[in-house]
Amino acid sequence: MWTSHDRFLADAKQGWLAAPHTSYPLLTMAMKLKHMKTFFRQWNKNIFKNVTNNVLTAEDEFQIAQSNFDADASQGNSDQLQVARQALLRSHAQEEIFWRQKSRLKWLKEGDGNTKFFHGYANSRRRKSIISQINNDEGDPVDNKDDIASLFVAHFSKAFTSEDHTRHVQRLMVFLRAYEEASGQMINVAKSSFILHEKASSSISRSIGHITGFPRGALPFKYLGVSCVDTRSSSVDTRGLPRTPFGLIWDSVSTLDQVVSTLEAFPENI
Repeated sequence: MWTSHDRFLADAKQGWLAAPHTSYPLLTMAMKLKHMKTFFRQWNKNIFKNVTNNVLTAEDEFQIAQSNFDADASQGNSDQLQVARQALLRSHAQEEIFWRQKSRLKWLKEGDGNTKFFHGYANSRRRKSIISQINNDEGDPVDNKDDIASLFVAHFSKAFTSEDHTRHVQRLMVFLRAYEEASGQMINVAKSSFILHEKASSSISRSIGHITGFPRGALPFKYLGVSCVDTRSSSVDTRGLPRTPFGLIWDSVSTLDQVVSTLEAFPENI
């Protein structure tokens, strides 16, 4: 939802640059992330406030603009009506995204604007995951347990059998290309890979490989000395993690000692 706002990138960059930093990269990263958590909480409160109230306000402003245009079809009223219409569409889109993120459901297929469906998912958390009623695609309430089960099966069957399974991969590649252009740093294809579930079909694997140019990888593998596994991490998997920041600090101290020793070895009259 935040990324839909036109000020998001500029404000996020400003907040990131304003965060504290040290000479130690890992410590700087931790401090910046902690700062950004507070920054985004306040930013969300100031920018979006209450999403539902934003929709109601946008609807009222649209009705006023529509009434003004009906009474006087001037160019000024026409422009105000267009602005109000765009604001209303934007607020509805933000509300839909809000309920997508609020629910447990990972949205796998774009195009469904049934906000009440997501609302039912989110509210299920407050009912200990017990759903007693849900609206179908036509908006009619369904409270029979067997009918509710059928709706869930039909919905997820449709989502998981979507033919457009590469849309998110294509969006990822657009982001990577934009990153390369903005940063000047090229993605190393030879060191990149993608990982799928072991039961994923070969056609999906070929499609992703064709779009990304990356080979298919497999778990487990190591990244920055830490094992990435498909099970719960053990102490063996994370053994190298605490040593990494210690190594950076130790290397910095060793380098400083070498510089001091070299300077002390110079004659005093130099």
